[in-house]
Amino acid sequence: MKKIQLICSLLFLLFQAIPSSAQEKLGSQDSTITYITGTINNKIKPDSVVLMLHGPFVGIDGASEKDAAKLIFAKVKKEGTFQFMFKTDLSPFHITLYQSNNRNESGSLQDITVVNNYLVEPGDSIDVNLNSQIPAFIGRGTDLFEAQAKIRAVDQGGKKLMRDSNDYFRKNPRRWLYEKDSLLSAQLNLLASFKLQLSDLAYAIIRADIIGVNRAWLYRRLSFAGPFFVAGTPMDNSLDDLYQEIKKRPAYVDPEDRSAITPEYIHYLYEKTRIEVRYERIKNNENPFLNADYFNSINLQYDGVLRDKLLAYWLYSISINNQMAQEYITKALSVMQSPVYIQYVKNLESTFYGNEPILDYNFQDVNGKTVNISDYRGKAILIDLWFTGCAPCLAVAKGLRLVEKEFENRSDVVFLSICTDKDKNMWLKSIDKTKMAESYSYYIAAATKYLYTSGTGQKNPFIKKYVPNEGYPFLLIIDKKGKIYSSTPARPITEDGRKILVNEITMASKRGK
Repeated sequence: MKKIQLICSLLFLLFQAIPSSAQEKLGSQDSTITYITGTINNKIKPDSVVLMLHGPFVGIDGASEKDAAKLIFAKVKKEGTFQFMFKTDLSPFHITLYQSNNRNESGSLQDITVVNNYLVEPGDSIDVNLNSQIPAFIGRGTDLFEAQAKIRAVDQGGKKLMRDSNDYFRKNPRRWLYEKDSLLSAQLNLLASFKLQLSDLAYAIIRADIIGVNRAWLYRRLSFAGPFFVAGTPMDNSLDDLYQEIKKRPAYVDPEDRSAITPEYIHYLYEKTRIEVRYERIKNNENPFLNADYFNSINLQYDGVLRDKLLAYWLYSISINNQMAQEYITKALSVMQSPVYIQYVKNLESTFYGNEPILDYNFQDVNGKTVNISDYRGKAILIDLWFTGCAPCLAVAKGLRLVEKEFENRSDVVFLSICTDKDKNMWLKSIDKTKMAESYSYYIAAATKYLYTSGTGQKNPFIKKYVPNEGYPFLLIIDKKGKIYSSTPARPITEDGRKILVNEITMASKRGK
């Protein structure tokens, strides 16, 4: 069976890690050999440090292991030093440093330094000293790292960009926009002070990243307001004026410029497209959430590699929320010309519409017994993937209880609940209503089979293949032959959604007899 590579290592960064046994043979003058060394903070004592080379789609909700093109591990020596040496092609790339023994509840690595999604140029040799409160950099590439550190310091953690303590967005939208514009100007002006020290390409990419992060947030914030968020809500004049004002902002980056396809800028263009499509639907008294078809908007506004990457990004993004449709893939492939993005879309198509048997894997039930999805061959299966602490997961679980009642007398339909928690005890508490808040009782249903990924979390091969970007909750319907019937079933959070889902499960039970 073909394996989809959702991490898309060939889409943006073509590289290979150099095995330690071969490192001595590599000359330090080779411009494709990059060194990242450093000294860890004395208060943090990990056994190893992980360097992530990012893939093309980082920037949706922050980096995760699955977004990476490659993870490389380095042992931390007794004195707290570490070293990475690896080979890439001649394109700049982004990295993040993590400590290997610092993970959150879902099992994702936690960043330990300011080196988070930093641009690096091939051939750089940078030493990062994290022993002081203010990190110090030395070596080739120092100017590049210092520029990014100082730019990030203007808005540490994105607090100025994302917070609105005075509620200006609602009370004084123009003041809110002015603050975000001012923040963008401050960061771009600071970047300009480093222009002579940076290569033209590195400067252009960092500039596009800064713009992308700032402008994407404007549109993201709009998406949580008025009719952009709740269908049927009236569009008040102040929100309409704010949208028109934001739309007047320039393109910032020439579409023909290579930096236009940097991940953060692509994210911004996608968020802009989403709101533009919704706005037109609202004005035409249409449901803005009727579907996620943004093909025409992307295809009419952009071309070349930029269009192709946006189309791939669109399909990637909607697959996270169970909104994918075969027709969207067909439309995209009809115009795409870039081989790497064509391949990415074909991989998505193969995974969700390839009519192949679903990847099987050993899960565990609450008693530690091994369970395979193939154990239920001959039954239609609804799979609900979730994790503890996910509010949308609870909303879907609540609706699923009502859907299950429609099939309580059907022996040919089974509901599987698969939890991705790393901590088994956390999972067991979440499905034990005597130990958790009342809302968690939504997970409890007599007919549901509760399964666990045996501590593999996001590294579980089933999760990697079928849950893009760890987007939860994620639903799958499997037919009686073990093939995917739908990777985009309706979410049962409304009465209409429940009716549609019941029908989809019923149809799946009729296929593959």
